[in-house]
Amino acid sequence: MYSLLIVEDEEIIREGMKYCLDWAALGIGTIMEASDGESALAIAKEAKPDLVLTDVVMSVMDGIEFVARLRRDIQDKHIHVIMISGHENVDYIKSALKLQVVDYVLKPFHTEELEHVVRKAMEAIADEREKAARLSELEKAVTVTRSMIKERFMQDVLFGSDISLTDTYRELLDEWLPQRGAYRAFYMEGVRSAEAAERLRQQLPVLGMLPLNEGVYGGVISSEEMRPFACLEGMATRIGLGSRVEQLDAVHLSFQHARLALVERTREAELAEPHAALQIVPYEAKLLDRERLLVEAGQCEEAIIRQLEAGDREQLAGTVRRYVEVCLAFGGEGLPYLQAFGSMLLIRTKQHYAVLLEKQEPRRLEQALELVRSARSPFELEALINSALDEMGDIVRSKPEQRKLVRAVTDYVEQSLREELTLAHIAARVHLSPNYLAHLFKKETGTTLNDYVTSVRMEEAKRLLREEPGLLVLELAERVGYADSKYFTRLFKREVGINPSEYREKLR
Repeated sequence: MYSLLIVEDEEIIREGMKYCLDWAALGIGTIMEASDGESALAIAKEAKPDLVLTDVVMSVMDGIEFVARLRRDIQDKHIHVIMISGHENVDYIKSALKLQVVDYVLKPFHTEELEHVVRKAMEAIADEREKAARLSELEKAVTVTRSMIKERFMQDVLFGSDISLTDTYRELLDEWLPQRGAYRAFYMEGVRSAEAAERLRQQLPVLGMLPLNEGVYGGVISSEEMRPFACLEGMATRIGLGSRVEQLDAVHLSFQHARLALVERTREAELAEPHAALQIVPYEAKLLDRERLLVEAGQCEEAIIRQLEAGDREQLAGTVRRYVEVCLAFGGEGLPYLQAFGSMLLIRTKQHYAVLLEKQEPRRLEQALELVRSARSPFELEALINSALDEMGDIVRSKPEQRKLVRAVTDYVEQSLREELTLAHIAARVHLSPNYLAHLFKKETGTTLNDYVTSVRMEEAKRLLREEPGLLVLELAERVGYADSKYFTRLFKREVGINPSEYREKLR
Protein backbone atom coordinates (compact mmCIF):
# COMPACT_ATOMS: atom_id res chain seq x y z
CA MET A 1 0.00 0.00 0.00
CA TYR A 2 1.01 3.62 -0.57
CA SER A 3 0.82 6.81 1.48
CA LEU A 4 -0.83 10.15 0.72
CA LEU A 5 -0.33 13.64 2.21
CA ILE A 6 -3.19 16.13 1.70
CA VAL A 7 -2.19 19.80 2.11
CA GLU A 8 -5.13 22.27 2.22
CA ASP A 9 -5.68 25.30 4.45
CA GLU A 10 -9.52 25.13 4.38
CA GLU A 11 -10.58 22.39 6.79
CA ILE A 12 -13.91 21.66 5.11
CA ILE A 13 -12.21 21.09 1.74
CA ARG A 14 -9.45 19.04 3.39
CA GLU A 15 -12.00 16.79 5.08
CA GLY A 16 -13.94 16.45 1.85
CA MET A 17 -10.81 15.35 -0.04
CA LYS A 18 -10.14 12.68 2.60
CA TYR A 19 -13.51 11.03 1.92
CA CYS A 20 -14.38 11.90 -1.68
CA LEU A 21 -12.56 8.88 -3.15
CA ASP A 22 -12.12 5.22 -2.26
CA TRP A 23 -8.43 5.67 -1.51
CA ALA A 24 -7.94 2.04 -0.48
CA ALA A 25 -9.16 0.89 -3.89
CA LEU A 26 -6.50 3.15 -5.41
CA GLY A 27 -3.82 1.44 -3.32
CA ILE A 28 -3.48 4.13 -0.65
CA GLY A 29 -3.49 2.83 2.91
CA THR A 30 -2.16 5.81 4.87
CA ILE A 31 -3.56 9.34 4.64
CA MET A 32 -1.87 12.27 6.38
CA GLU A 33 -2.97 15.90 6.37
CA ALA A 34 -1.56 19.40 6.90
CA SER A 35 -3.12 22.90 6.84
CA ASP A 36 -0.12 24.76 5.40
CA GLY A 37 3.15 24.20 3.55
CA GLU A 38 5.35 24.54 6.60
CA SER A 39 3.67 21.78 8.64
CA ALA A 40 3.35 19.69 5.46
CA LEU A 41 7.11 19.90 4.91
CA ALA A 42 7.80 18.66 8.44
CA ILE A 43 5.44 15.70 7.93
CA ALA A 44 6.94 14.91 4.51
CA LYS A 45 10.49 14.88 5.87
CA GLU A 46 9.46 12.42 8.56
CA ALA A 47 7.04 10.16 6.64
CA LYS A 48 8.20 10.57 3.00
CA PRO A 49 4.77 9.96 1.43
CA ASP A 50 4.40 8.47 -2.04
CA LEU A 51 1.90 11.10 -3.21
CA VAL A 52 1.18 14.69 -2.18
CA LEU A 53 -2.08 16.45 -3.02
CA THR A 54 -1.57 20.16 -2.28
CA ASP A 55 -3.36 23.44 -2.65
CA VAL A 56 -1.36 26.32 -4.16
CA VAL A 57 -2.57 29.40 -2.24
CA MET A 58 -2.05 28.89 1.51
CA SER A 59 -0.92 30.99 4.47
CA VAL A 60 2.52 30.56 6.13
CA MET A 61 4.02 28.73 3.11
CA ASP A 62 2.22 28.40 -0.23
CA GLY A 63 2.14 25.27 -2.39
CA ILE A 64 4.85 26.42 -4.83
CA GLU A 65 7.36 27.16 -2.06
CA PHE A 66 6.36 23.95 -0.23
CA VAL A 67 7.07 21.76 -3.27
CA ALA A 68 10.32 23.61 -4.01
CA ARG A 69 11.50 22.91 -0.43
CA LEU A 70 10.24 19.33 -0.75
CA ARG A 71 12.40 18.77 -3.83
CA ARG A 72 15.42 20.41 -2.17
CA ASP A 73 15.19 18.72 1.23
CA ILE A 74 14.11 15.20 0.24
CA GLN A 75 16.42 13.85 -2.44
CA ASP A 76 16.49 10.14 -1.56
CA LYS A 77 12.91 9.60 -2.77
CA HIS A 78 10.92 11.00 -5.66
CA ILE A 79 7.58 12.13 -4.23
CA HIS A 80 4.79 12.60 -6.78
CA VAL A 81 2.85 15.86 -6.43
CA ILE A 82 -0.58 16.93 -7.71
CA MET A 83 -1.44 20.63 -7.31
CA ILE A 84 -4.98 21.94 -6.84
CA SER A 85 -5.83 25.61 -7.28
CA GLY A 86 -8.68 27.96 -8.00
CA HIS A 87 -6.34 30.17 -10.04
CA GLU A 88 -5.97 29.55 -13.74
CA ASN A 89 -2.71 31.47 -13.56
CA VAL A 90 -0.09 30.67 -16.22
CA ASP A 91 2.79 31.62 -13.91
CA TYR A 92 1.58 29.16 -11.27
CA ILE A 93 1.34 26.40 -13.86
CA LYS A 94 4.83 27.17 -15.20
CA SER A 95 6.26 27.09 -11.65
CA ALA A 96 4.54 23.74 -11.04
CA LEU A 97 6.01 22.26 -14.19
CA LYS A 98 9.52 23.35 -13.16
CA LEU A 99 9.04 21.51 -9.86
CA GLN A 100 8.14 18.24 -11.64
CA VAL A 101 4.52 18.31 -10.49
CA VAL A 102 2.76 15.38 -12.15
CA ASP A 103 -0.58 17.14 -12.63
CA TYR A 104 -2.44 20.40 -11.98
CA VAL A 105 -6.19 20.36 -11.16
CA LEU A 106 -8.34 23.51 -11.23
CA LYS A 107 -11.06 24.19 -8.67
CA PRO A 108 -13.88 23.49 -8.75
CA PHE A 109 -13.35 19.93 -10.00
CA HIS A 110 -15.48 16.81 -10.29
CA THR A 111 -14.64 13.77 -8.22
CA GLU A 112 -14.19 11.76 -11.42
CA GLU A 113 -11.58 14.26 -12.63
CA LEU A 114 -9.62 14.00 -9.38
CA GLU A 115 -9.84 10.20 -9.45
CA HIS A 116 -8.51 10.11 -13.01
CA VAL A 117 -5.53 12.31 -12.11
CA VAL A 118 -4.77 10.33 -8.93
CA ARG A 119 -5.08 6.98 -10.73
CA LYS A 120 -2.53 8.11 -13.32
CA ALA A 121 -0.16 9.19 -10.57
CA MET A 122 -0.59 5.89 -8.71
CA GLU A 123 0.18 3.92 -11.88
CA ALA A 124 3.39 5.92 -12.29
CA ILE A 125 4.31 5.36 -8.61
CA ALA A 126 3.65 1.61 -8.88
CA ASP A 127 5.75 1.45 -12.05
CA GLU A 128 8.62 3.28 -10.34
CA ARG A 129 8.45 0.95 -7.34
CA GLU A 130 8.48 -2.14 -9.59
CA LYS A 131 11.45 -0.81 -11.55
CA ALA A 132 13.32 0.00 -8.34
CA ALA A 133 12.68 -3.54 -7.04
CA ARG A 134 13.89 -5.06 -10.33
CA LEU A 135 16.96 -2.83 -10.29
CA SER A 136 17.72 -3.84 -6.70
CA GLU A 137 17.43 -7.54 -7.58
CA LEU A 138 19.59 -7.03 -10.64
CA GLU A 139 22.23 -5.15 -8.64
CA LYS A 140 22.33 -7.98 -6.09
CA ALA A 141 22.64 -10.59 -8.85
CA VAL A 142 25.35 -8.58 -10.62
CA THR A 143 27.25 -8.16 -7.36
CA VAL A 144 27.17 -11.91 -6.69
CA THR A 145 28.09 -12.74 -10.28
CA ARG A 146 30.93 -10.20 -10.36
CA SER A 147 32.27 -11.63 -7.11
CA MET A 148 32.19 -15.16 -8.53
CA ILE A 149 33.82 -14.09 -11.78
CA LYS A 150 36.51 -12.17 -9.92
CA GLU A 151 37.29 -15.22 -7.78
CA ARG A 152 37.43 -17.40 -10.90
CA PHE A 153 39.68 -14.87 -12.58
CA MET A 154 42.06 -14.88 -9.61
CA GLN A 155 42.18 -18.67 -9.70
CA ASP A 156 43.01 -18.70 -13.40
CA VAL A 157 45.70 -16.03 -13.03
CA LEU A 158 47.40 -17.72 -10.06
CA PHE A 159 47.36 -21.18 -11.57
CA GLY A 160 47.87 -20.21 -15.20
CA SER A 161 44.57 -21.61 -16.53
CA ASP A 162 42.36 -20.08 -19.23
CA ILE A 163 44.41 -16.88 -19.38
CA SER A 164 43.15 -16.44 -22.96
CA LEU A 165 39.84 -15.37 -21.38
CA THR A 166 41.37 -12.30 -19.73
CA ASP A 167 39.65 -9.92 -22.17
CA THR A 168 36.28 -11.52 -21.35
CA TYR A 169 36.93 -11.15 -17.63
CA ARG A 170 37.93 -7.51 -18.10
CA GLU A 171 34.70 -6.78 -19.95
CA LEU A 172 32.53 -8.55 -17.39
CA LEU A 173 34.17 -6.97 -14.37
CA ASP A 174 34.19 -3.51 -15.96
CA GLU A 175 37.62 -2.98 -14.47
CA TRP A 176 40.95 -2.18 -16.08
CA LEU A 177 43.08 -5.29 -15.76
CA PRO A 178 46.04 -4.55 -18.03
CA GLN A 179 47.93 -7.37 -19.64
CA ARG A 180 51.10 -5.49 -18.81
CA GLY A 181 51.90 -4.03 -15.42
CA ALA A 182 54.07 -4.53 -12.34
CA TYR A 183 52.78 -7.54 -10.40
CA ARG A 184 53.92 -9.80 -7.60
CA ALA A 185 52.04 -12.84 -6.36
CA PHE A 186 51.95 -13.91 -2.73
CA TYR A 187 51.26 -17.14 -0.85
CA MET A 188 50.11 -16.63 2.73
CA GLU A 189 49.67 -19.05 5.62
CA GLY A 190 48.37 -18.57 9.15
CA VAL A 191 45.51 -16.12 8.63
CA ARG A 192 43.49 -17.24 11.62
CA SER A 193 40.36 -15.14 11.20
CA ALA A 194 38.03 -14.03 8.44
CA GLU A 195 38.33 -10.47 9.80
CA ALA A 196 42.09 -10.41 9.20
CA ALA A 197 41.59 -11.77 5.69
CA GLU A 198 38.98 -9.11 4.94
CA ARG A 199 41.27 -6.32 6.21
CA LEU A 200 43.99 -7.50 3.87
CA ARG A 201 41.55 -7.94 0.98
CA GLN A 202 40.47 -4.32 1.33
CA GLN A 203 44.05 -3.07 1.45
CA LEU A 204 45.40 -4.92 -1.59
CA PRO A 205 46.09 -2.37 -4.36
CA VAL A 206 45.48 -4.50 -7.45
CA LEU A 207 43.53 -7.73 -7.93
CA GLY A 208 42.77 -9.13 -4.48
CA MET A 209 43.19 -12.62 -3.12
CA LEU A 210 41.77 -16.11 -3.23
CA PRO A 211 41.14 -18.51 -0.32
CA LEU A 212 43.00 -21.76 -0.99
CA ASN A 213 42.47 -23.68 2.21
CA GLU A 214 41.79 -22.95 5.87
CA GLY A 215 44.02 -20.02 6.81
CA VAL A 216 45.79 -20.14 3.42
CA TYR A 217 45.42 -17.47 0.70
CA GLY A 218 47.00 -16.62 -2.61
CA GLY A 219 46.84 -13.32 -4.43
CA VAL A 220 48.44 -10.56 -6.46
CA ILE A 221 49.70 -7.14 -5.40
CA SER A 222 51.32 -4.26 -7.20
CA SER A 223 55.09 -4.71 -7.15
CA GLU A 224 55.32 -0.95 -6.50
CA GLU A 225 53.48 -1.24 -3.20
CA MET A 226 55.94 -0.92 -0.32
CA ARG A 227 53.93 -2.17 2.67
CA PRO A 228 50.88 -4.11 1.47
CA PHE A 229 50.83 -6.38 4.53
CA ALA A 230 51.12 -3.73 7.23
CA CYS A 231 47.69 -4.63 8.62
CA LEU A 232 49.03 -8.05 9.65
CA GLU A 233 51.87 -6.69 11.80
CA GLY A 234 52.18 -8.69 15.01
CA MET A 235 50.27 -11.70 13.68
CA ALA A 236 51.87 -15.15 13.30
CA THR A 237 51.42 -15.09 9.54
CA ARG A 238 53.95 -16.31 6.96
CA ILE A 239 53.95 -14.79 3.48
CA GLY A 240 55.96 -15.89 0.49
CA LEU A 241 56.43 -13.07 -2.02
CA GLY A 242 56.99 -14.00 -5.65
CA SER A 243 59.24 -12.38 -8.23
CA ARG A 244 58.20 -9.26 -10.13
CA VAL A 245 56.46 -9.97 -13.45
CA GLU A 246 55.17 -7.57 -16.07
CA GLN A 247 52.35 -9.56 -17.69
CA LEU A 248 49.22 -11.18 -16.30
CA ASP A 249 49.94 -14.46 -18.02
CA ALA A 250 53.24 -14.66 -16.09
CA VAL A 251 51.67 -14.16 -12.65
CA HIS A 252 51.34 -17.93 -12.14
CA LEU A 253 55.16 -18.17 -12.23
CA SER A 254 55.40 -15.46 -9.59
CA PHE A 255 52.89 -17.46 -7.53
CA GLN A 256 55.05 -20.57 -7.79
CA HIS A 257 58.01 -18.48 -6.66
CA ALA A 258 56.00 -17.26 -3.67
CA ARG A 259 55.19 -20.81 -2.61
CA LEU A 260 58.79 -21.88 -3.03
CA ALA A 261 60.11 -18.92 -1.05
CA LEU A 262 58.33 -20.27 2.03
CA VAL A 263 59.58 -23.79 1.36
CA GLU A 264 63.14 -22.47 1.07
CA ARG A 265 62.83 -20.63 4.38
CA THR A 266 61.29 -23.72 6.01
CA ARG A 267 64.14 -25.86 4.79
CA GLU A 268 66.76 -23.45 6.11
CA ALA A 269 65.21 -22.86 9.51
CA GLU A 270 63.29 -26.17 9.87
CA LEU A 271 60.87 -24.07 11.93
CA ALA A 272 62.35 -25.23 15.21
CA GLU A 273 60.02 -22.90 17.11
CA PRO A 274 56.73 -21.34 16.05
CA HIS A 275 56.98 -17.67 15.10
CA ALA A 276 54.77 -15.12 16.82
CA ALA A 277 55.43 -12.31 14.36
CA LEU A 278 54.68 -11.61 10.71
CA GLN A 279 57.22 -13.18 8.33
CA ILE A 280 57.55 -11.95 4.74
CA VAL A 281 59.88 -14.10 2.66
CA PRO A 282 60.73 -12.71 -0.80
CA TYR A 283 61.78 -15.04 -3.60
CA GLU A 284 65.51 -14.75 -4.20
CA ALA A 285 67.08 -14.27 -7.61
CA LYS A 286 69.45 -17.19 -7.06
CA LEU A 287 66.51 -19.55 -7.61
CA LEU A 288 65.75 -18.28 -11.10
CA ASP A 289 67.90 -20.94 -12.81
CA ARG A 290 65.17 -23.45 -11.95
CA GLU A 291 62.65 -21.71 -14.21
CA ARG A 292 62.51 -24.60 -16.69
CA LEU A 293 61.54 -27.04 -13.94
CA LEU A 294 58.80 -24.68 -12.73
CA VAL A 295 57.35 -24.49 -16.22
CA GLU A 296 57.40 -28.29 -16.56
CA ALA A 297 55.74 -28.69 -13.14
CA GLY A 298 52.95 -26.36 -14.29
CA GLN A 299 52.53 -28.37 -17.48
CA CYS A 300 52.28 -31.56 -15.43
CA GLU A 301 49.57 -30.01 -13.25
CA GLU A 302 47.53 -29.06 -16.33
CA ALA A 303 47.92 -32.58 -17.74
CA ILE A 304 46.91 -34.18 -14.42
CA ILE A 305 43.65 -32.21 -14.34
CA ARG A 306 42.83 -33.21 -17.94
CA GLN A 307 43.68 -36.87 -17.35
CA LEU A 308 41.68 -37.00 -14.12
CA GLU A 309 38.61 -35.92 -16.07
CA ALA A 310 39.28 -38.47 -18.83
CA GLY A 311 39.66 -41.29 -16.30
CA ASP A 312 42.92 -42.72 -17.70
CA ARG A 313 44.43 -43.96 -14.42
CA GLU A 314 47.55 -45.38 -16.05
CA GLN A 315 48.39 -42.16 -17.89
CA LEU A 316 47.52 -40.14 -14.79
CA ALA A 317 49.88 -42.21 -12.62
CA GLY A 318 52.66 -41.68 -15.19
CA THR A 319 52.19 -37.92 -15.14
CA VAL A 320 52.15 -37.89 -11.33
CA ARG A 321 55.42 -39.87 -11.37
CA ARG A 322 56.98 -37.26 -13.70
CA TYR A 323 55.60 -34.46 -11.51
CA VAL A 324 57.29 -35.98 -8.47
CA GLU A 325 60.59 -36.27 -10.37
CA VAL A 326 60.42 -32.61 -11.44
CA CYS A 327 59.64 -31.44 -7.90
CA LEU A 328 62.50 -33.48 -6.46
CA ALA A 329 64.90 -32.16 -9.11
CA PHE A 330 63.84 -28.63 -8.27
CA GLY A 331 64.43 -29.08 -4.56
CA GLY A 332 67.64 -31.09 -4.79
CA GLU A 333 65.89 -34.27 -3.55
CA GLY A 334 64.37 -32.28 -0.65
CA LEU A 335 61.03 -33.63 0.57
CA PRO A 336 59.66 -30.18 1.66
CA TYR A 337 59.54 -29.03 -1.97
CA LEU A 338 57.60 -32.12 -2.99
CA GLN A 339 55.19 -31.65 -0.08
CA ALA A 340 54.60 -28.01 -1.05
CA PHE A 341 54.03 -28.84 -4.73
CA GLY A 342 51.84 -31.85 -3.89
CA SER A 343 49.65 -29.85 -1.49
CA MET A 344 49.08 -27.12 -4.06
CA LEU A 345 48.27 -29.69 -6.77
CA LEU A 346 45.47 -31.13 -4.59
CA ILE A 347 44.14 -27.67 -3.70
CA ARG A 348 44.19 -26.61 -7.35
CA THR A 349 42.36 -29.78 -8.44
CA LYS A 350 39.70 -29.36 -5.75
CA GLN A 351 39.07 -25.75 -6.80
CA HIS A 352 38.97 -26.61 -10.49
CA TYR A 353 36.10 -29.05 -9.93
CA ALA A 354 34.56 -27.20 -6.96
CA VAL A 355 30.89 -27.90 -7.69
CA LEU A 356 31.34 -31.53 -8.68
CA LEU A 357 33.41 -32.18 -5.57
CA GLU A 358 30.83 -30.73 -3.18
CA LYS A 359 29.77 -34.33 -2.52
CA GLN A 360 33.17 -34.98 -0.99
CA GLU A 361 33.29 -34.50 2.78
CA PRO A 362 34.74 -31.05 3.62
CA ARG A 363 37.40 -32.61 5.82
CA ARG A 364 38.66 -35.03 3.14
CA LEU A 365 40.94 -32.49 1.47
CA GLU A 366 42.30 -31.27 4.80
CA GLN A 367 43.01 -34.87 5.83
CA ALA A 368 44.81 -35.51 2.52
CA LEU A 369 46.91 -32.36 2.98
CA GLU A 370 47.84 -33.40 6.51
CA LEU A 371 48.99 -36.79 5.21
CA VAL A 372 51.03 -35.10 2.46
CA ARG A 373 52.70 -32.81 5.01
CA SER A 374 53.56 -35.74 7.26
CA ALA A 375 54.82 -38.10 4.52
CA ARG A 376 58.30 -39.50 5.24
CA SER A 377 59.43 -40.40 1.73
CA PRO A 378 58.81 -39.41 -1.91
CA PHE A 379 57.41 -42.89 -2.57
CA GLU A 380 54.84 -42.55 0.23
CA LEU A 381 53.95 -39.03 -0.90
CA GLU A 382 53.43 -40.11 -4.51
CA ALA A 383 51.07 -42.87 -3.36
CA LEU A 384 49.09 -40.36 -1.26
CA ILE A 385 48.75 -37.96 -4.20
CA ASN A 386 47.55 -40.76 -6.48
CA SER A 387 45.03 -41.93 -3.89
CA ALA A 388 43.60 -38.44 -3.37
CA LEU A 389 43.38 -37.82 -7.13
CA ASP A 390 41.66 -41.17 -7.69
CA GLU A 391 39.01 -40.29 -5.10
CA MET A 392 38.40 -36.89 -6.70
CA GLY A 393 38.35 -38.43 -10.17
CA ASP A 394 35.65 -40.95 -9.23
CA ILE A 395 33.37 -38.09 -8.13
CA VAL A 396 34.19 -35.83 -11.10
CA ARG A 397 33.40 -38.62 -13.59
CA SER A 398 30.27 -39.74 -11.75
CA LYS A 399 27.32 -39.54 -14.16
CA PRO A 400 24.81 -38.55 -11.43
CA GLU A 401 27.03 -35.67 -10.32
CA GLN A 402 27.57 -34.46 -13.89
CA ARG A 403 23.84 -34.64 -14.62
CA LYS A 404 23.10 -32.82 -11.38
CA LEU A 405 25.45 -30.04 -12.48
CA VAL A 406 23.86 -29.81 -15.94
CA ARG A 407 20.41 -29.61 -14.32
CA ALA A 408 21.65 -26.82 -12.07
CA VAL A 409 22.90 -24.93 -15.14
CA THR A 410 19.64 -25.38 -17.09
CA ASP A 411 17.60 -24.30 -14.05
CA TYR A 412 19.76 -21.21 -13.62
CA VAL A 413 19.41 -20.29 -17.31
CA GLU A 414 15.62 -20.69 -17.27
CA GLN A 415 15.29 -18.54 -14.13
CA SER A 416 17.74 -15.84 -15.22
CA LEU A 417 16.86 -14.95 -18.80
CA ARG A 418 17.23 -11.21 -18.17
CA GLU A 419 20.79 -11.63 -16.89
CA GLU A 420 24.03 -11.79 -18.85
CA LEU A 421 24.20 -15.49 -19.74
CA THR A 422 27.63 -15.80 -21.32
CA LEU A 423 29.69 -18.95 -20.84
CA ALA A 424 32.04 -17.10 -18.47
CA HIS A 425 29.13 -15.82 -16.34
CA ILE A 426 27.50 -19.24 -16.02
CA ALA A 427 30.82 -20.98 -15.37
CA ALA A 428 31.57 -18.53 -12.57
CA ARG A 429 28.12 -19.17 -11.15
CA VAL A 430 28.81 -22.92 -10.83
CA HIS A 431 32.50 -22.50 -9.93
CA LEU A 432 33.92 -24.34 -12.94
CA SER A 433 36.27 -23.30 -15.69
CA PRO A 434 34.47 -22.15 -18.86
CA ASN A 435 36.24 -24.77 -21.00
CA TYR A 436 35.27 -27.66 -18.73
CA LEU A 437 31.65 -26.50 -18.41
CA ALA A 438 31.34 -26.13 -22.19
CA HIS A 439 32.75 -29.63 -22.73
CA LEU A 440 30.57 -31.23 -20.03
CA PHE A 441 27.35 -29.52 -21.17
CA LYS A 442 27.88 -30.55 -24.79
CA LYS A 443 28.69 -34.13 -23.75
CA GLU A 444 25.58 -34.45 -21.58
CA THR A 445 23.03 -32.60 -23.76
CA GLY A 446 24.37 -32.88 -27.31
CA THR A 447 24.13 -29.11 -27.77
CA THR A 448 26.35 -26.18 -26.88
CA LEU A 449 25.53 -24.05 -23.87
CA ASN A 450 25.24 -20.95 -26.06
CA ASP A 451 22.73 -22.68 -28.36
CA TYR A 452 20.74 -23.86 -25.35
CA VAL A 453 20.54 -20.32 -23.92
CA THR A 454 19.37 -19.01 -27.29
CA SER A 455 16.70 -21.70 -27.66
CA VAL A 456 15.31 -21.08 -24.15
CA ARG A 457 15.17 -17.34 -24.80
CA MET A 458 13.38 -17.85 -28.12
CA GLU A 459 10.81 -20.17 -26.53
CA GLU A 460 10.16 -17.59 -23.83
CA ALA A 461 9.82 -14.87 -26.50
CA LYS A 462 7.24 -16.98 -28.35
CA ARG A 463 5.30 -17.57 -25.12
CA LEU A 464 5.24 -13.83 -24.39
CA LEU A 465 4.03 -13.07 -27.93
CA ARG A 466 1.18 -15.54 -27.43
CA GLU A 467 0.18 -14.37 -23.94
CA GLU A 468 1.00 -10.64 -24.14
CA PRO A 469 0.39 -9.64 -27.77
CA GLY A 470 0.60 -5.93 -26.94
CA LEU A 471 4.31 -6.09 -26.04
CA LEU A 472 6.60 -3.86 -28.06
CA VAL A 473 9.55 -5.66 -29.66
CA LEU A 474 11.92 -3.46 -27.61
CA GLU A 475 10.29 -4.61 -24.36
CA LEU A 476 10.08 -8.21 -25.57
CA ALA A 477 13.81 -8.25 -26.29
CA GLU A 478 14.56 -6.86 -22.83
CA ARG A 479 12.30 -9.44 -21.14
CA VAL A 480 14.31 -12.30 -22.64
CA GLY A 481 17.75 -10.81 -22.06
CA TYR A 482 18.67 -8.83 -25.18
CA ALA A 483 19.55 -5.15 -24.82
CA ASP A 484 19.73 -4.71 -28.62
CA SER A 485 16.25 -5.22 -30.10
CA LYS A 486 17.58 -5.28 -33.68
CA TYR A 487 19.96 -8.11 -32.82
CA PHE A 488 17.11 -9.93 -31.06
CA THR A 489 14.89 -9.58 -34.14
CA ARG A 490 17.60 -11.01 -36.43
CA LEU A 491 18.19 -13.89 -34.02
CA PHE A 492 14.46 -14.60 -33.70
CA LYS A 493 14.09 -14.75 -37.47
CA ARG A 494 17.11 -17.05 -37.75
CA GLU A 495 15.75 -19.44 -35.13
CA VAL A 496 12.00 -19.27 -35.86
CA GLY A 497 11.99 -18.43 -39.59
CA ILE A 498 9.96 -15.22 -39.27
CA ASN A 499 10.42 -12.01 -37.27
CA PRO A 500 8.53 -11.35 -33.99
CA SER A 501 5.89 -9.11 -35.60
CA GLU A 502 5.12 -11.72 -38.26
CA TYR A 503 4.93 -14.42 -35.59
CA ARG A 504 2.41 -12.32 -33.63
CA GLU A 505 0.29 -11.79 -36.75
CA LYS A 506 0.19 -15.53 -37.40
CA LEU A 507 -1.32 -16.07 -33.95
CA ARG A 508 -4.29 -13.78 -34.65
